[in-house]
Amino acid sequence: MSDISKIDINRIDGLENQLSSISDKLNELESLLTNKINVLENKLTDKNYVLQYPTLKTEGRITVPANTDYTLTENNWVWWGNTSYVGRRYFYVNNILFATSYGSSGNWEEFNSMFIPLKKGDVIRHTGSNSICYIYPN
Repeated sequence: MSDISKIDINRIDGLENQLSSISDKLNELESLLTNKINVLENKLTDKNYVLQYPTLKTEGRITVPANTDYTLTENNWVWWGNTSYVGRRYFYVNNILFATSYGSSGNWEEFNSMFIPLKKGDVIRHTGSNSICYIYPN
């Protein structure tokens, strides 16, 4: 064992001050991190996520009329497609053109569809000939 009587007391006081300063900084960092985590948790809680898959069945699904703005009242999955090869169809989310479908009988024909999650408050509209749209509640 070493003889502690030979240790300079001034050096010990200096080390104690440094340890106290380090401890204060760690407490400050812990407080900052706790605040950041709380802010992040609140932001995540406030989000309207749609990640729950719906039960796909015809009962309970909502038909959205063409050429009509429809505001979603909850998080939903939305299916949009066409009923015929011919004509032009458009799908909008919040007045932004999101999808286009086109077919010309005898030249270029196809069926297009999509199934997307959307949030409460989103406004959808589909237009054009042979356009069809369904909402599948969660």
